[in-house]
Amino acid sequence: MPKPPTNEPQLFPNLRSIAQTDLPEPLALLIFTQRLAALKQANVAMPRILAILQDSPAPYGVASEYLRGEIERGNAICGARSAEERQEKRDSWWHPRSLFQPMSARPELFSCTYVAMVRAGEYAGAVDETLRSLRNE
Repeated sequence: MPKPPTNEPQLFPNLRSIAQTDLPEPLALLIFTQRLAALKQANVAMPRILAILQDSPAPYGVASEYLRGEIERGNAICGARSAEERQEKRDSWWHPRSLFQPMSARPELFSCTYVAMVRAGEYAGAVDETLRSLRNE
């Protein structure tokens, strides 16, 4: 039997609005990392992941938009190069699905250690595992 409506306030009427409020930056980074790891583990493409993460708590929602733009731009540049050019200039040209490069341009949000772990995960082909270990630290 359904309960009659009451005038009592709900504890969490809109959970999404709570998640978008200003959280302490370490907690916001933890939430961003957990969501990023879960989506990566589900084999969602990185640009799509970052589009989903644009509703993350500040400042990582805005950072997701920046990261997505840079990855898409990098994919376009990389796609315009021949395989030989990409191999010759692999340290200077963007690689498809590279995440560490735009992260490294935002040291106020992503520490050197965080970026190095993401880079190692990308090179090893285990970004989701690396992100899971980062969120546990």
